[in-house]
Amino acid sequence: MKTEETALLKQAFASFDEAAVTLERSYQVLSNRVAELNVELELSNQALRESLSSNEEIKSHLHAILESLTSGVLVTDLEAQITTVNRAAEQMLEMNRKELIGQSLSELLRDWGFPGPLAGEVVRKSRRLTVALTDLRGEHGWPIGRVAQFHDVTDLKRLEEQLQRQQKLAAMGEMAARLAHEIRSPLGSIELFGSLLRQELADDPARRQLAEHICTAVRATDHLIGNTLSFVSPRRPRCKRVNLCRVIEEATLLATPMIDSHSVCINCELDKSASTIWGDEDMLRQVVLNLMLNAVQAMPGGGKLSLTTLEIDAGHTALRITDTGRGIPREDLTRLFDPFFTTRPDGTGLGLAISNNIMLAHGGSIDVESEVGKGSTFTLIFSKQKGAEALHGTAAI
Repeated sequence: MKTEETALLKQAFASFDEAAVTLERSYQVLSNRVAELNVELELSNQALRESLSSNEEIKSHLHAILESLTSGVLVTDLEAQITTVNRAAEQMLEMNRKELIGQSLSELLRDWGFPGPLAGEVVRKSRRLTVALTDLRGEHGWPIGRVAQFHDVTDLKRLEEQLQRQQKLAAMGEMAARLAHEIRSPLGSIELFGSLLRQELADDPARRQLAEHICTAVRATDHLIGNTLSFVSPRRPRCKRVNLCRVIEEATLLATPMIDSHSVCINCELDKSASTIWGDEDMLRQVVLNLMLNAVQAMPGGGKLSLTTLEIDAGHTALRITDTGRGIPREDLTRLFDPFFTTRPDGTGLGLAISNNIMLAHGGSIDVESEVGKGSTFTLIFSKQKGAEALHGTAAI
């Protein structure tokens, strides 16, 4: 009995050893397979990481391109809900992307007055924008949303309006020039007959004063026509050596009737050493006369008009024209030399614009200082050298 049990036990151990060997072989095979799978998994993970990195780079690159565009871009899904907004769109629409994302593009465009269906203009506060809508298509060509592109055309429209305005002004200027030439002939006759009438009424002061008013009004009208002609048909200065004191004296003589009628006291302090300048005498006389008349008109109740010349340096001379009038508001100073800008109900807004253009053509400049209620000072800077030379670097006055 024991012999049989021993034989069975040996047989069991032999079977166990055989099974262990088989198991060990299977384990080894499995271990090798696991190692192979780990290698394959690592390779797959590496490829996935490289793909993700590449996708992130592409995504980052596309995002950078989108953010760098000067045109505004809004992207929607199939339900027309905004999903993507670039920086230019935020600036043009004056809304941040948190306000825009999730909103219905269709409703926003309707609120902004978009005429549609695929292109049109909208106005956002101070900006005029063109809008173009296109379908956003996926890899297989199926629509996955819409793209709205915005372009700011505010400056372009402003330039178009300026061009149209300039064309209208050019046409008006041509017409004004023709009318001015036609009007000047009868004006000369009126002034001549008014002067003769004034002489005939030497013994009748009251009526002589009326004739004087006629002559003054005619001269003022002729001056206005001259300003208009100078603005619409500017001519190049014919420069030579000019005596500034003589220019001031002649301008003062022409302005005397208005100076007297406004009860203005005039004071001139002319530096004879600073009297020779380079320029077109007629044009410079017009500048001085324009500024003197402006100064007198700023003192309707009377006041003091002062003209002072001084030498700035070896190359430049200055003329200061100072009045004690009502002064110029600070907000008007920057527009003072704009054509057609005037603060007087009866003004044309051409005198200062023409004067500034003449001074620039001579290489000079006009500076203004003013205080409301105390008066204004206009400073003209003239070149003493031949040729129109810019005044960069001249000493302060």
